[in-house]
Amino acid sequence: MTRATRLAIYERDGWICQLCSEPVDPDLPYLDNWAASLDHIVCQAWTDEPDHSPENLRLAHRWCNSVRGDETYYETSVLAAA
Repeated sequence: MTRATRLAIYERDGWICQLCSEPVDPDLPYLDNWAASLDHIVCQAWTDEPDHSPENLRLAHRWCNSVRGDETYYETSVLAAA
């Protein structure tokens, strides 16, 4: 995926983490836990042919994306506790 495509998705999502609804700082180094990452809406583990299209990708903090993993409970359990 090109950098331009990544940035277009981040811009589309308004630099807001789509998992926790908090802002994502575009200036953080990419290995920072709160840096931008792309989360697959339909997780790669759920299908034989992963969908890497922009329609199946959303902006998420690296930490939020990592916690979610390939689980669906993230939105209801982690976010409800916040």
